[in-house]
Amino acid sequence: MKNIANWFNDKIKGGNKILITIFVLGIIIRVFYLSYTPYDTRTHDVVGGHIDYIKHLIQNKSLPLSTDCWECFQPPTYYIISSTVYWLAQSAGTDNPYFYLQLLSLLFFLIFIFFGIKTISSLNIERNTTRIIALLITFWPSGIIHSVRIGNDALLYALYATGFYCLIKWVQKENKKWFYLSLLFSVLSMLVKSNGFMLVSVVATVFIYKWLISLKQNKAYFPYLKNGLIFLIVLIVGFSLAVYMPIANYKNNDSKSKDFVIGNIHALNGALLVSNRPENYLKFDVKTFINKPFMNPWSDETGRQYYWNYLLKSSLFGEFDFGKNKNIIVTAKLTSSLFLIIAGYFFIILSLALSRKKTTIRNMPGVLFAVFAGIIIPLLILTATRIKHPYSSQADFRYIFPVMIPIAFLCALGLEYLKNNRLNLLKHFGYVLSALFAILIILFFILSYIYG
Repeated sequence: MKNIANWFNDKIKGGNKILITIFVLGIIIRVFYLSYTPYDTRTHDVVGGHIDYIKHLIQNKSLPLSTDCWECFQPPTYYIISSTVYWLAQSAGTDNPYFYLQLLSLLFFLIFIFFGIKTISSLNIERNTTRIIALLITFWPSGIIHSVRIGNDALLYALYATGFYCLIKWVQKENKKWFYLSLLFSVLSMLVKSNGFMLVSVVATVFIYKWLISLKQNKAYFPYLKNGLIFLIVLIVGFSLAVYMPIANYKNNDSKSKDFVIGNIHALNGALLVSNRPENYLKFDVKTFINKPFMNPWSDETGRQYYWNYLLKSSLFGEFDFGKNKNIIVTAKLTSSLFLIIAGYFFIILSLALSRKKTTIRNMPGVLFAVFAGIIIPLLILTATRIKHPYSSQADFRYIFPVMIPIAFLCALGLEYLKNNRLNLLKHFGYVLSALFAILIILFFILSYIYG
């Protein structure tokens, strides 16, 4: 919390009150969304899953078996924290302890936003570029939805964002303190949810890259060997803790799934199964993406058969339906259309920046490698999981939501390229697109309050 307070103080002194305003507005829109969203609305596996896990810890003061509830195969870190909050809320006599679990998720998600903005700020680029990218991170629609859901995702996002920020700082400054912190938070994320292994993989890949570069440049060998041994030891300890429950469940024949990582995967409803042919991964149905406002994991009409349709649509509105009101649907369609325009815009400017040798983006190979690793590795893991388990819901963007930060990092570099090459008209066009997107999202959640 001291770090966050210092950041606010520095930004005020530095005259960057707009960045603070964006952060505060992000809190306001989430509190507003929370005000009309009960704990069991637009969520995943709360009743019979997350809440049962929490109650089991309170009532039995012991870890559950994987068969005790739908989410009981998960690592216990989040549930130990949330059971404490739940118990305190109950002890205080509140009628709705679940609300405090939603507030806990909100707190975790604000940490994600904070370190997302800090990661972009570490670039030391034009203030307006930092602000506009911060706007996208803060007002991304599924980020608002996920921020008040009960579950271990928000804590994972917080640790992931913190770890990725530390990784970028290590690559930039080559201070071992940042490497150890990135290692710590990556292992902690794995103790919250198995998806944390994605960050561990990113950190390991970047470490190997840096090691190979140092060997090529004839730099000192011992420091990397030492850090590598520390990484290995911490990873073994962390992995052992992370797999403790799955191993215990297997030994006791209590696992309801043959999958070691996703303990409930084979208990999913067969109606969620989709085709697993190459076209399901290669085709993107633009017409359906725009005309069908929300993704339904049970309905082919919404484009669930196509991996990229599911991934990108769930990145906007999750797997949730916000009703049939015409105003909401039109706003959702406009949001989907604008999303495609923004994606195309940034793809073009990044292609331009990467094609030029003498640009800022090409003069920071270590950072660029870390950013691309932070996008590609989670995406590969998610795709492999979807191929192995061809259920529609396995393409949900929430499983790799933290890639928003490295993607935003690339977008910031693209805008900086435009500034450095005096392509101001094109740069300001990107600013306008991003601002319109944020306005649409605010309008969407106001409409969902009025008509939802």
